[in-house]
Amino acid sequence: MIKSGRLPISAKNINVFKKEEGQSMRQIVTEQSSEADLTILGFRAEQVKKKGTATFIGFEGMGNILFVNALKEKEITML
Repeated sequence: MIKSGRLPISAKNINVFKKEEGQSMRQIVTEQSSEADLTILGFRAEQVKKKGTATFIGFEGMGNILFVNALKEKEITML
């Protein structure tokens, strides 16, 4: 969506991080994005069914977060 111009974000403002063993996604996000103006996080309905509102908490100390409902899991690759 960025390459096609549908999201007006510069590629230089995007960071992709590899998840290390024993590291949670929440930990990576809070460590790496605490200074970001906006962090976009995807979630799936099954996460909410399983964890409830806990899906959306635990991101204290961060700026604005936009949670985006994804129909299915997406694999992100960098070209």
